[in-house]
Amino acid sequence: MSRCQLCGAPCNEAQEHCSKPCAHVAKEAARDGIEARVRRAFQRRKRAPSLAPDPEAEQMLFEVEGFWGPGCAGAAEEILRCAAGVHDASIVGDTGRGRASFDPEQVMAPAILDILRRYGFRATLVRDAWARSEGFSRAWELTLALRLGVSVTLAMIVFVLTLLLASRYIGDEGGDQAAGTVRVLMLFLTLPVLCYGGFPIFANAFWAVARRRVTADLLTAAAAAGAFLLSLPAVVEHKRPIHFDAACACVVLTLFARLCEYRARRRLARVGERFAALVAGPAMRVRKGEEIACAAGELRPGDVVLVAAGARVPADGDVVEGSGVLEPVSGGRVEFSPGDRIAAGARLNSGRLVLRAERTGAATSVGEVARIVEHALASRMPGSAAVTRGLFWAGAATATFGLLALFLGETREPLLAVLLAASPSAIALLPSIAGLSAMGRAAERLACFRSGEALAAAANADGVVLARSAMLEPRATADAAAIQGEPAEFWSVVASLVSVAQGPVAAAIRERARSEGATPALSVPPSDGPLSRARVDGRDAAGGDRAALEGLGWRIAAEARPALAEEERGRTLFWAGWDGEIRGAIAIDAAERQGAAEIGSRLKRAGLLTCLAGADADAALDAQAARLGLDTWMSEAALADGMAKRRANGRRTALVARAAVDPPPGSDAADLTIAVDCAEEGAPEWAAVVALGPDVRAVDAALGSARRAARARRLGGTAAFLYHVAALPCAAAGLVSPMAAVGLGAVCALGLIHTALRAGGNPGGQ
Repeated sequence: MSRCQLCGAPCNEAQEHCSKPCAHVAKEAARDGIEARVRRAFQRRKRAPSLAPDPEAEQMLFEVEGFWGPGCAGAAEEILRCAAGVHDASIVGDTGRGRASFDPEQVMAPAILDILRRYGFRATLVRDAWARSEGFSRAWELTLALRLGVSVTLAMIVFVLTLLLASRYIGDEGGDQAAGTVRVLMLFLTLPVLCYGGFPIFANAFWAVARRRVTADLLTAAAAAGAFLLSLPAVVEHKRPIHFDAACACVVLTLFARLCEYRARRRLARVGERFAALVAGPAMRVRKGEEIACAAGELRPGDVVLVAAGARVPADGDVVEGSGVLEPVSGGRVEFSPGDRIAAGARLNSGRLVLRAERTGAATSVGEVARIVEHALASRMPGSAAVTRGLFWAGAATATFGLLALFLGETREPLLAVLLAASPSAIALLPSIAGLSAMGRAAERLACFRSGEALAAAANADGVVLARSAMLEPRATADAAAIQGEPAEFWSVVASLVSVAQGPVAAAIRERARSEGATPALSVPPSDGPLSRARVDGRDAAGGDRAALEGLGWRIAAEARPALAEEERGRTLFWAGWDGEIRGAIAIDAAERQGAAEIGSRLKRAGLLTCLAGADADAALDAQAARLGLDTWMSEAALADGMAKRRANGRRTALVARAAVDPPPGSDAADLTIAVDCAEEGAPEWAAVVALGPDVRAVDAALGSARRAARARRLGGTAAFLYHVAALPCAAAGLVSPMAAVGLGAVCALGLIHTALRAGGNPGGQ
């Protein structure tokens, strides 16, 4: 079995590419001279960071179809970035929604789409009347609110006039002439509601018909247009019923739902905009002793940057000179000194800082988070697929019952009732509103979802595994518990064993070893994991958990046995030795992270099984699990097998680990991975949810928001199904009047919107 030369997928020995689309893309890329770049884009796991936005560039919003593999979206981005005049491009794979910035003097939007079409992708400009290429702007939100305000005002007048006509108050007092005048007035009041307020609805309905799709806007437009057209004869023939109020109600309900959805999107987008702004401000570059003012987006890796008191750090990097106090993006106050690594976006409260930039612009930790939020906004929300299927069957049922009502009914009232009862209006937007509201609330509490798929996985999780390193502060202290022989020799071996290890324990051991004057003396690099082995000065050395060392047949030296008492008290110990003998142990002390003492009770109140995982001794894990109020504990060696067994039993597990550990043990077996402290360490690719701060209570915020959004979707789906199943036959049989159909639909829709908006709210008592 060979590999495709483009995407790396398995293919037959006689083939160079796994499929015809791959072969076509490779051929076009070779013709353009970008085959190597497209190949890397197909096979890279981590997407390339977006560039700093050019304020003079134009933006376009487009949709791409025809993806056949997970790397297609990244390849399409790279193809566009290689095109002349295109500054940057970003495409979300699960929806195909993309955004590109380009120079209109060099290339136009149709030419950009032609490039994608030449490579075999089906690319079109976004025809959604609710979307705007400039993004989630406040101006478009105000425009939508203005459409709703005008429509509501005119619809209320139409509704009052309808009640007056129904009560015969106008007909009795003013005769048929007064009633006719009122009907004409209602006609002219309804026209602005349909033409101005309902313009986006009818525009989307037109494109749905052109693309042969059944959408919510198509069914809503059919209901509003049907109510308006069937009411036109009543303007002349006063004996016929008039339903201009129903047409206005369809438009108003949809506009209100769209405004709620847009505000939920804006709420989430503001988080991304806030983080993007942290690395887009002014900066002071130092070159040859001269201070040069520039924009943060102009900085490059290796530049030396001067940060004054009160300013924000414009890039990730190491402190070259200065000391003081920083206020990180995640909150709190941190003291720094030369040699410390700091993240972009932190505010310098006091002192002076000279920084050597390592990652700049969108490649910084906060820039990665801003990109994650942008992709989450364009991703498909949980429940969208079910809504699409429901709309198809709703359209089929509307056509069926509508024809029955038209041919079997004596009047056209049942036909109108069917159209109004089938109009999904706000109900179809429930998954989007609930998902965006939940993601926005979690993002405000510094927990960002990568996509709607991650939101669904968080909602389905019934267990949480907390890596021990995620529950401790990244800084720890190490002290010798018991050592046999010369301390210098022991510390040299220990420094060699932890030279490549990650996490606060390894960092504390390395720092203590340096203070003892020990340096690594490796013959063979150590293996990283629960048991670290290496050749040190020609000796077979090992370190880690005592049980793992004893599993090798090693015995504890008599001088090291006093450390067993420290282990029984629940302290974390790192045992080490060589030549078949455990010659000493190091006790590690680390403070627990903010919120660690509360996370166990919070998660258990939500009905989740909680587990602590680590590479420590059983006594240490048991002691910390009991102190944190967790249900159980598990060793890292058995973590993957334990989560795999839970998955086989239909259980879903979320794994919480530090962002600096890449990847954490057991991440492949977890159904959801959550990384904490991403503002300082960067957002790792393996994490489906990134928590910016060190406060582990953000995990509870993310899981709680996802579970409430899932409950709102289930309630909305059940209510919508029961409503349509009951309303359509009754409307076709003439048992439900048009006004009753639109009234019941409005009550159902408003209740579900209220439930969806509360999906992201804080649960009671938290």
